[in-house]
Amino acid sequence: MKRLVGYFLGFVGLCAFFTTCYYISFQRALSHFNEKAVERDHQLLKSLEEYKKQELLLYNQQQVQVTPEPEVSTASHEQDIILPSTIYVLETYQLKDNNLVREELAPTADLIGLTRREIILKLSDYMKEIPISEEMEGLYGYELLSFSPKEVVIRKSYNAEMHKFQYYIAVRDGKVIVYYSDRKTVYEQTEIDAVNLPEKDRNELMKGIDVRTRDELYSLLESYSS
Repeated sequence: MKRLVGYFLGFVGLCAFFTTCYYISFQRALSHFNEKAVERDHQLLKSLEEYKKQELLLYNQQQVQVTPEPEVSTASHEQDIILPSTIYVLETYQLKDNNLVREELAPTADLIGLTRREIILKLSDYMKEIPISEEMEGLYGYELLSFSPKEVVIRKSYNAEMHKFQYYIAVRDGKVIVYYSDRKTVYEQTEIDAVNLPEKDRNELMKGIDVRTRDELYSLLESYSS
């Protein structure tokens, strides 16, 4: 009987010992697992923060690339005008000898206060009704090269070969009349009656005669008067 009790107590002791060992091992394993889990969570959190930083950096870079540069408003340029202090540069170009003369002038009264568009229109209107003196010099271009309140550059271009004739003689209302080379601006209205001229001269005058120089003009008029 005592032996059975001894066996039983021994068995219980062994069970208690193994249970204790198992419990201790389990607690160690659980503690190790928890430490690893915390470490993994920390690494995961760190990786997530790093990912967010990279994502934010990439987003900012894309914004820099995608965001268009602010457009320069042309409205402000349209409001720019020529001021009394504006430097007015007039370039004169002679095509015949390829010569360019550049002058810095004070802006004329008719230019002060004009915008870029208004100047372009003004130059265009000038070319539609070129003064006879300019036409005789061969003006063929009048353009705005640059414009700002600080400086305006305008160029006149001439080709002396365009107008080899300065005058044009014809008959109007029975009288000999002299025009400039544009054939519409009267240079001189004479009192010479075409009907009194020789037939050859009358026929030439009816067709119109181009005259190169003033000397040639007055020589011809003198021949009609004699």
